[in-house]
Amino acid sequence: MQQILALYFNDLGVAFNQITSMFISIFFAYITWNLIEKPFIDIGKRLIIKNTNQSKFYVKDLKKSLNL
Repeated sequence: MQQILALYFNDLGVAFNQITSMFISIFFAYITWNLIEKPFIDIGKRLIIKNTNQSKFYVKDLKKSLNL
């Protein structure tokens, strides 16, 4: 990000480059968190809960079939 800003806005100085790149990075971090990372974390949580529930039923059925 800083290299792109330095390429196009070289005459505005280092402080402008750092501050602007920080705000642009925060903006893109917010977008990727809400559109990509958070939904996939939720999917992962649902898969873990689903697999945990299935494994409980599997152990319960296995105990029944073995008369334990």
